[in-house]
Amino acid sequence: MPKLTKEQWDDIRDKLSGTFGSVYLECDGYLVLAQVTQNKRKLVIVLYVDGWAKGIHIKHFKEGEESSLDEIPRKFYCFQLVKRDPANIKRAEKIYGKKKCKELGLYKKNYFTSSWFSSPSRFVSKIKKTCESVTVLDFETYRQKLKAKEGVDNAETL
Repeated sequence: MPKLTKEQWDDIRDKLSGTFGSVYLECDGYLVLAQVTQNKRKLVIVLYVDGWAKGIHIKHFKEGEESSLDEIPRKFYCFQLVKRDPANIKRAEKIYGKKKCKELGLYKKNYFTSSWFSSPSRFVSKIKKTCESVTVLDFETYRQKLKAKEGVDNAETL
């Protein structure tokens, strides 16, 4: 199970800190492409697992329910906190009462999975924490492995 050295992690951070950076990784048998792109006026890191960023992996869950997620969102995607309006919570307390609101889980934090990371450090810490074997690939190796994995010539679009 190959692990990366501190210098390799720093190199990944440096590549993703630039304007047009991208990193090709193989993590626990999955092919991962992390690419810097622009979202409105902000640069973000978009993650593609096995060549795709599928909407089916975008899930909504409450605090403590992370284990119910599929493997790809749990392992690779960023957990983003959904902000709740305090006025809506007060309104629900008036209507249902505090006990019912607690049973409904209104006081628990809500999250959703996202294939976007706001910073390279956040991406690196997620991969370090969840993946046991990580190897850095070059573009050609990534492309060949993606072709072999998909079994079709869909990797020509890269």
